[in-house]
Amino acid sequence: MVHARRGDYLDNYETLGVLSKRYFVQQSRNYKRVILFSDDSNFVRRIEKEHENWSGYGKELNQWETLYLLGSAKNLVISNSTFSWWAGQTVLRNGGQVLAPRPWFRQPQFERRSEEHTSELQSPCNLVC
Repeated sequence: MVHARRGDYLDNYETLGVLSKRYFVQQSRNYKRVILFSDDSNFVRRIEKEHENWSGYGKELNQWETLYLLGSAKNLVISNSTFSWWAGQTVLRNGGQVLAPRPWFRQPQFERRSEEHTSELQSPCNLVC
């Protein structure tokens, strides 16, 4: 499963950073089937059209449904958001694997504070903006 946080992050690109489609595709390249959850329905539809093994949910689900489903994953690729982080914590507690971006934020002054809260997540890549 993949969680792509976009929404208000698109407006805060310079501070938070927005992960690219390439990040999500690269991190899930070994999965036979990928389920994408995002707050950007257009982003979901674009990826579904380009990748036949991807399906997704945009705003069709509420936040609780999304969090529940993300938390039930065995493997989860997350965005640099607290919503993704909470889902990732649930996956880790259930023995799953979580892939997270590094750095967490685009701006270095925010990164120092995030390290202590994201160190348990696996980080195979850098933030791709």
